[in-house]
Amino acid sequence: MTTIINKQAIDMENTYENISKSRSKFWILMLGFMALIYVRNIMKIEFPIIIPLVYICFMAFLSDRDEIVALGISLVPFSSAFQYRYALLCLMVIYTVKFIDDVKRSKINVYIPLVLMMVWEVLHVFSGEFSFIAYFQGFSELIFCTFIISLPKKNFDFSFLTRVLAITIVFACSITFFKLLDKVNYRFEALFLDGKYRFGSAEDEVKSYAMSYNANALGFMCNLGISALFLRMKKLRVNFVDILLISAMVFYGLLTLARSFVICLALLLVMFMFASENRPGKVIKNIATITILSAVLLFVLNLVVPYVFENILARFNEDDITGGRTYLMQWYGEQIFKNPKIFFFGTGIQNLVANSNELAHIEVTSVPHNGMQEVMAAWGLPGFVIFTAFCIVMISASKKKGKRRNMLNFMPSILMFVMIQSGQLITSGFKLVAFVFLYVTLCAEIPKEKNSKKAI
Repeated sequence: MTTIINKQAIDMENTYENISKSRSKFWILMLGFMALIYVRNIMKIEFPIIIPLVYICFMAFLSDRDEIVALGISLVPFSSAFQYRYALLCLMVIYTVKFIDDVKRSKINVYIPLVLMMVWEVLHVFSGEFSFIAYFQGFSELIFCTFIISLPKKNFDFSFLTRVLAITIVFACSITFFKLLDKVNYRFEALFLDGKYRFGSAEDEVKSYAMSYNANALGFMCNLGISALFLRMKKLRVNFVDILLISAMVFYGLLTLARSFVICLALLLVMFMFASENRPGKVIKNIATITILSAVLLFVLNLVVPYVFENILARFNEDDITGGRTYLMQWYGEQIFKNPKIFFFGTGIQNLVANSNELAHIEVTSVPHNGMQEVMAAWGLPGFVIFTAFCIVMISASKKKGKRRNMLNFMPSILMFVMIQSGQLITSGFKLVAFVFLYVTLCAEIPKEKNSKKAI
């Protein structure tokens, strides 16, 4: 009985700490990190790239458990800004040093899929050029994600973590946007004069580690950030800051002209409407509200920036609406199913394109743009099964004893699954880092009805 009471007291204390903590120190330090990124990307002041890495380590030493996880999640948009894979390693080491008791109570069994993936990949050392440095770098995201999954802590400060993800995504998009505007003397309409502009496709003068992503990557991050804030607003009261952040991500997402962003945003709205309400009348009201708001948004978009609206429509009217992905999917599909070596063994993650070309005696210039097909091409059927097992373990480990999950918990994971149907997965570092956020979302307790808690 005493043990149960003590456990309940600890849970209540952790919950109270998560809700009441202002985390002002974290946000001040995060502003400092963003300032470093701003100085390097906008002011073009070069400095050793190790400085952001050291700064992240300094932040981690001053952080609590949730703040270290938040630093890991922030690397989704910051992964192109510095040597983030070393940062993931440092975060794990610092967490272990600060919270050794947590690590001692880790669930070792969740490492089984990771170990099997790493063993399976190392067997490909004989199939072509192989670098053990690239090997460990390539698994750094999955190692970090498994490390977080293995920890006994499940009552993450969900509201804080979602806000961190959204703010850092908006910051990364803004940095990219300001760099583009600088090239056209800050004349927004000038970006669209040739009719081929897509937000996220520009080059930069910084020699290395520039804050830069392609249009589809930015669209993916914006959708992920929007889903995070939807869930945050479901858990707490609607917050003006969250509305501003969602508006910014919708704006940047539309500028990418990414069809996947538009389709997945619509899917996100539909999922949120039906998963968050169980009353038919309320669902109908939500549908009507979303329809009206969407119509108003399209009207304003066409009125204020018609060139953006026209380019979005043009993207959906192209002859090949998949942007060449059909050819890639067909080509890799043929190689996977007609070549037993690829089907049962794969080519390995390293030099996936080169190894595929060598086996097929034909040239293709890109990795698969379908996440599931990419896993099959890299690791074959056994690797696909192992990676699926990793996802199942992540979902299973997030389950809290005696707690039922809302369908909203699965919304970001469903969004990820849909997004990777037109993009990369195991060769895309920032998407693998995003699995940490998916795990946090699966662990979160999201009420069916909005409560009256004060938003943080």
